[in-house]
Amino acid sequence: MAIREGKCPNCGSLIQVNDRVDASNFCLFCWAPVEAQQAFALAKDDSGHEYPNDTYDEPTDEERSSAMAGYRSGAGDLVRQAIRRDQAERRRTEQTRKLTPAEIVAAQTKPIYVPNLSKKMRLWIGGISLAIVVILCATLIPLTIVRNNHRGVLAAEIETIAGWKVDDDGSYLFEGQGNRSLIIVSPEKIVDEAEGQAIMARYLTAYRKSYGIPEDRPVALTLRILDSDGTRELKTGRDGGLTNDRITPPPLPTPTPTPPPTTDAG
Repeated sequence: MAIREGKCPNCGSLIQVNDRVDASNFCLFCWAPVEAQQAFALAKDDSGHEYPNDTYDEPTDEERSSAMAGYRSGAGDLVRQAIRRDQAERRRTEQTRKLTPAEIVAAQTKPIYVPNLSKKMRLWIGGISLAIVVILCATLIPLTIVRNNHRGVLAAEIETIAGWKVDDDGSYLFEGQGNRSLIIVSPEKIVDEAEGQAIMARYLTAYRKSYGIPEDRPVALTLRILDSDGTRELKTGRDGGLTNDRITPPPLPTPTPTPPPTTDAG
C-alpha cells in the first residue's frame, strides 16, 4: 500500500489517495468518491477534464475514518521525506561550508575541559609525581656528585697530563658523565704523534688513579689536542687499542690580489 498525491475528479482539489485496490477514497473537500488511478492521472495531466463540482453526501463514519487514515499516513510520509531531505542537505552543507570568523573565534576560545577529580585521586596523582621526582633526584644527584668529584681530581692533574703550564681553566674541558673525554688547547707548539701519545698515556694514568681502575683493565678514553695546525685526536678502546690521527682543517682560500687601477697618461 502506498499513499500518493492525486486530484479529485469532481472538484479538482489535491488529495491523498490510497492505491490499494480495495481501498475507499473520498475527497475531503467535496466528499466525492475517488477512483485511485483516475486521481493519479489527473494529478499528472488534467487537460480536457471538466470538473462537475457535484454535491455529495458525507460518507459513513467508517468511510470517513478510512479517508482520514489515508491523509494521516500520506502526511506522515511527506513529513518523513522532508526530514530526510533536510538532514541530507544539512550534512552536505556542513561538509562543504567554511567556518565563519565568529565560529573560528568560538572554537579557539572554547574552554578546556578539566576533569573533576576527587580529592583522593588528586592526592594519589600528587604522590606518584612526587615519588618520580624523588627517584630521579636520588639517581641523578649522586651521579652528578661523583662525576664532579672525579673531575676535580683530574683537573688538579691537568698540567701533569698536558706536560705544559696551564694558566687558563678555559683551555681544557672534561666531558661526559664518566669524564672519558678531554679537550685541551696547546698554546704554542704543534703536537706531533709521539707527544700526543705521551699525553694520552698521562691522561690514562690519572684516570685510572682517580677511578681506582687496575692497570690490566682497558679504559675507553678520547683526547683531542687543539693546536695551530688543527686537531690531534687519540682514542683508546676497550680492547686496549689506540688510534692517533691528525685532523687538519682545510686551508683557507688564498685571496687573489686586486691589481692597482691603471690611469691613462694623456
